[in-house]
Amino acid sequence: MVRLKGNKGVDSGEVKAKKYNLWIGISLSNKIFTPENIKSLILFCLEHTKDKVLVWIPGRMQANNYRYFERIGMADALRKGFAEEDACKEVVKQILNELSKEQADKVVIASFDDTCALQNTLNKERYFLEHFLKKENFMML
Repeated sequence: MVRLKGNKGVDSGEVKAKKYNLWIGISLSNKIFTPENIKSLILFCLEHTKDKVLVWIPGRMQANNYRYFERIGMADALRKGFAEEDACKEVVKQILNELSKEQADKVVIASFDDTCALQNTLNKERYFLEHFLKKENFMML
């Protein structure tokens, strides 16, 4: 079960009224993102999204975590981060294969490089709004 909490100033009624496209940011180091929980989040978002759901899997950010917190070299950190990103993308693709084509077509899988590599991370919400979601509103869960 998904519980809305800390909605970036958006009333949960607005989410349930499908006013926003929804964004799921997956933390590769957070163990709560099991395949079952990811599927629950996707299903919740599909039920309540305006048009699309973004599943954001930031392998490069995870690589930075390995680099700075585990003190491993950049090449090894990138290899490890991107391998985890690829594995998570496969989990999400498998979940999408279990959904109807109409539902699956509403879900977009993106990496940090797909969305933010050329942007200042402080402007990532503006980038999503302008370039990824075709100037439509969204909120992150």
